[in-house]
Amino acid sequence: MPGYVTPYGDTLPEHGVIGHGYALRSKNGRVEFRVTNDSDLQLVGNGKILWSLNGKDASWVMMQADGNCCGYTATSPDAMWATETNGSDHPYNLVCQDDGNLVVYAKGGRPVWATNTGGLVPSVPPSVPPYRSSLPENGAIGRGYSLISDSGRVQFKVDHNGDLVLLGDGKELWSLKGKNAAWVTMQTDGNCCGYTLNSVAMWATHTNGNDHPYYLVCQNDGNLVVYAKGGRPVWATNTGGLIH
Repeated sequence: MPGYVTPYGDTLPEHGVIGHGYALRSKNGRVEFRVTNDSDLQLVGNGKILWSLNGKDASWVMMQADGNCCGYTATSPDAMWATETNGSDHPYNLVCQDDGNLVVYAKGGRPVWATNTGGLVPSVPPSVPPYRSSLPENGAIGRGYSLISDSGRVQFKVDHNGDLVLLGDGKELWSLKGKNAAWVTMQTDGNCCGYTLNSVAMWATHTNGNDHPYYLVCQNDGNLVVYAKGGRPVWATNTGGLIH
């Protein structure tokens, strides 16, 4: 599924509108307020629905100049959802926050409406990239550690919850979830593997060989690639070109 388009970033200002396939995205990239292609309104944090309004045929959401944030269908001039925050304390903004809360703020940052979901997306320590973009043979990264592309825009990380995630500009490009990964290592046999805390392999690139050296590289274009001697690619996530 294509990612949601976020022309306003985390804040919908007065007169701002988002429609089907568009969203607000928090600054840390982990929370989104979406108008889905199924015409639902969803607030999603770390892939989980925190708040939603389903089955109301939403077509777009507008932060109106009267201070009210409303959702509309394509067939009626009447709002199908509203924050009922009409006022004259301009400017009004709808903000998708890092902590999981969706809030309407009036002048001076005064909150006048919220989904009251703040705190459902706890902050986590940033991933540490000790190897930068390339994991060499015998190299390993554990939970909370990552590879980061030379541009700084693409990151392959072993998440604190045990997921393997490839991110580009905060968007998920590739992942392996629910397998309880504890670390990833570029083995000397040419195979790149993920292991659980019990040292059981939970993922592998199946690139065993003798064409040393082997490297796992997190690239600027969004691809994660295992290279053999001479820069010959032997495995990839095939996400190259998703980051321009």
